[in-house]
Amino acid sequence: MIASSDSFFALVHARHSCGAKHLTLPVPTEEELAQLLGAALRSPCHEKTRPYRWVKIDSREVLADAFEEALPPGSDEKTIDRARSKALKGPMLLALIETRTHEADDLTRRERLITMGASLQTLLLGLTALGYAAKTVSGRVLPDTKGLYDAETEALHAFLLVGTPDTPIEEEAATPSPFPTW
Repeated sequence: MIASSDSFFALVHARHSCGAKHLTLPVPTEEELAQLLGAALRSPCHEKTRPYRWVKIDSREVLADAFEEALPPGSDEKTIDRARSKALKGPMLLALIETRTHEADDLTRRERLITMGASLQTLLLGLTALGYAAKTVSGRVLPDTKGLYDAETEALHAFLLVGTPDTPIEEEAATPSPFPTW
């Protein structure tokens, strides 16, 4: 056994979302990112493939351009500024992208979503274990992906804002409901 069940549950209960305004530097190092990605790639997958990929987004201004270009024509300056600012939130930004979407029937697609969710949760728990925090926000369809993903064969599912929480993360007491039986 690698760790006690108590430490596992303490880690799970300590994990919570932390909004961008509460995330500061430092962010995970390249070595820590490699360790996190290695763990995240262990998510269960019925196909025995990895139907997703993680991308670290350093080109935040390019992403801001893509968000602006996704707005309806004639959007006012306030709307444009708000759209662009979303690309600049958080000290680090990761993206979760589903691959091979063109090859998937409905059942396969649902299984892939479960696999991606497991990868996301593993990454979030790993960040917590290393003393970082994150917030998951929905991805979007971009008319011009700027090379972030291939719109014909991939889908952008989520962004992950990552950093160090500006206040200590405290374990939240969970109140489990009874496990229903059928």
